[in-house]
Amino acid sequence: MLARSRATSDAHIQGKPLNSENPYRFSSAEIAPDLGKDPDDLEMADFLTRLGAAIVDGLFMGLPAGILIAIFAFGSVADGGEGISSAMMFGGIWVMIAVVIQCALVASHSASLGKKILEIKIVRMDGSDISWARWLFLRQGITGLIGQIPVAGAIFTLVDTLMIFGAERRCIHDQIADTKVVKA
Repeated sequence: MLARSRATSDAHIQGKPLNSENPYRFSSAEIAPDLGKDPDDLEMADFLTRLGAAIVDGLFMGLPAGILIAIFAFGSVADGGEGISSAMMFGGIWVMIAVVIQCALVASHSASLGKKILEIKIVRMDGSDISWARWLFLRQGITGLIGQIPVAGAIFTLVDTLMIFGAERRCIHDQIADTKVVKA
């Protein structure tokens, strides 16, 4: 604190006001984030690697849910079929647990389980890491909700997937979330 007040008084003694308009105003200097890598130097992930990561993620989410549903559903057949709703509940609980796990992985590694295994990751267009909230709500949530619309949702999902073959190799969910998938 004393060193700061000396520096301030030294500047005024030398006739150089720190900020003649308002000494309490924030600096107008632009600070560029130090990202470590130039975003243009990041190598984009290829289609097959992204497809493999999507398959691993789908298996991670769907296979345990399907097994839980099957176990409880077959058990409920013996009881007259009244346990189907509990079977769906247990499957749904697994999906919620899997989403939390995926969010934690995205928050810590900028990659879902499938992307982590296949050594690719999601980054913002400026090269910075993606947040779990951007991944969940923008990248997965919006496209997931649109995909639930009968007929139009299926067409949207197909177009979203096919856009990976474009020049930028970015799907609609990448464009919505301002992200790209690169090699880790």
